[in-house]
Amino acid sequence: MAAGKSFCRECGASDDAGWDDDQSGFVDGYAAEDDFDYEAFLEREFPGQTPYQPPSLARLSWVIIAILLVLAIIMLTVL
Repeated sequence: MAAGKSFCRECGASDDAGWDDDQSGFVDGYAAEDDFDYEAFLEREFPGQTPYQPPSLARLSWVIIAILLVLAIIMLTVL
């Protein structure tokens, strides 16, 4: 932390919250980033909602084929 500052941008410590000599970087109740379970977090924060699933490659390929067909038909009608 830079001298004379009242808030640390790296660890979040401040004059109001106090300064912690332990430089572990973790707030009480939070584990290391490797222990974070994203699926459990989503279920806890958004109960009953299914998480976003990106479209499959097979579906995207059909969309691309459809767009190319439409463009080909437009080009043939213009020429």
